[in-house]
Amino acid sequence: MSSTLVSDEEQLEKLYDTFLYLDKKDPTMLKRIAFKKGNYKTPEINALYNKIVEMHEAPENYKKVKAKTRGDLFEELTKQITIKTNLFDLFDNITSDTNEYDIVIKLSDFAKITLKNIIPDIFHQPIICECKNYQQPVNVTWIGKLYMLLAMSKIKVGIIFSYEGITGEKEKSWTDAWGLIRKIYLKDEIAIIDISKIEIKRIIDGENFCDIVEEKYLELKTMTSNLEKSKIYHPSCEKVDELLEKIKTEINI
Repeated sequence: MSSTLVSDEEQLEKLYDTFLYLDKKDPTMLKRIAFKKGNYKTPEINALYNKIVEMHEAPENYKKVKAKTRGDLFEELTKQITIKTNLFDLFDNITSDTNEYDIVIKLSDFAKITLKNIIPDIFHQPIICECKNYQQPVNVTWIGKLYMLLAMSKIKVGIIFSYEGITGEKEKSWTDAWGLIRKIYLKDEIAIIDISKIEIKRIIDGENFCDIVEEKYLELKTMTSNLEKSKIYHPSCEKVDELLEKIKTEINI
């Protein structure tokens, strides 16, 4: 056996020993290292992101661009962002007898085996991702449709990617998209995570997609827990309850 091969093998053994040590003694450090492996500084991601920003800031220059082309552009950016984490397998344009999904992400076999102790619970399940590249914030209708997909698929986490975010105020709204997201989690523990231009810019600037999703999930969870404890309900909660029950009835859950 050549000295080079021996040297490489010894180096790999040392790296593996370091991995085992961190996995057992310092999982936080291992998580930081693993999550930093995402590479969002590619020419493809920059080109997609810059074009999307340009189209939203100067819409008059892109009036002839078809809605499907706009959607495909944003969907491709979403695919690039999620796949560049090096943690997920990605499936796109999945069609069943009753539903169609833009994107579904699942932990790769490698991530499940080697990083299972450090990856947050939210990622240990399939996640449905929907992309909406609109000039306006996503409204309650689209949140309801994503909820319907999640409920019918028995999946507990969905991410809605949009440029302008969703309607309503995060901690005050009960009638708009934010209110529906809060009520859905309160009733069914189905989490819908909103990723807008703010979070996308953070990712482009170097933050990790997984960290941001976990942050938003914990924010939703904490916000909902506080609501349960305080029992503070807005009068329009009854209308939201009625809407959720109507969706369930219509899809025969």
